[in-house]
Amino acid sequence: MRAHMSVMGKIIECGFVLPLCALLLSAFVGCNAQQSNQGYVFLVLPRTLNNDFHVSLVAGAKAAAIKKKVLLEIHASDSEDDYKFQEHYLREAVKNNNVDGVVITPGHSTNLIPALRELDDQSIPFVIVDTPLELSGESAFTHYCGFVGTDNRRGGGLAAEYVEKSVKNGNVLLVRGVTSHRTSQDRESGFLEKIKQYPQIHIVNIVEGQWNYEKAKEAMRKLSRKELASIAAVFAFNDLMALGVAEVFRQHGLRPLIVGYDGILEAQSSIIDGSIDATVTQAPNVMGQRAVAILQQCIARGTYGAQTELTPVTLLVAARTLTAVSDL
Repeated sequence: MRAHMSVMGKIIECGFVLPLCALLLSAFVGCNAQQSNQGYVFLVLPRTLNNDFHVSLVAGAKAAAIKKKVLLEIHASDSEDDYKFQEHYLREAVKNNNVDGVVITPGHSTNLIPALRELDDQSIPFVIVDTPLELSGESAFTHYCGFVGTDNRRGGGLAAEYVEKSVKNGNVLLVRGVTSHRTSQDRESGFLEKIKQYPQIHIVNIVEGQWNYEKAKEAMRKLSRKELASIAAVFAFNDLMALGVAEVFRQHGLRPLIVGYDGILEAQSSIIDGSIDATVTQAPNVMGQRAVAILQQCIARGTYGAQTELTPVTLLVAARTLTAVSDL
């Protein structure tokens, strides 16, 4: 175990000093003093805390940390793809040698590899969550404890099956996340692989939404009303983009089938009120719990293996029924 800052036998969960935006996010997470019998401190780097998915993932990590008597130091950017923010904290961990392990949801599938290699060289083990790295071989790291994520190819396939069942035939628009993210690539591959089975469904366009509500709207607004009117269904690779897409279609008085991904609360509400039709749900709370547990077990064993653990996906839709009640 490494040397950590402590106060009266308690280790403080708090952030390094960074510019104001990072400082505010550290304050949002909180500097919580917790008792640690285990003595391990894990650095947790979600991509952001600006959506329910990552909030739930961190909540799962915290629940596991309490159970495992592990302390968490949590830092998150305000952007999904701010890998530089994560890179900073990885290099701080290497420089200060003050954490026992790292749980990270990468903001980029390749650009963080040099910083993770420095972490590995310092013998600090880590677990990758949600977004896989693009490696020629996972054995490239000595202290890599594994990957916890979602079967995104299966999730993309579920979306494709729902589109075919719902619209039968017509044009489909895809809204990507960040093209370099393996998560986005797998959702797209899963959808395209399944939709090939339905020759009456045609992919007519793919736009870049960058996992962001506003950017998805901006991309959609570049399409003419004629193009929008030709679209029978949309598969957006996360719920925030699906909600942005729905808003643009609403402004044009159009309503194609819209499927999102993640199962965030806002999307669930939008399915109920009819703004969108479905979302592929993940299990981020479970992912957070398993990441902490796997990292703790990995350190306790003193052996490292690049195990992969995929959590389930399901399709969430609204069940709408009409019931007649007669007063006889």
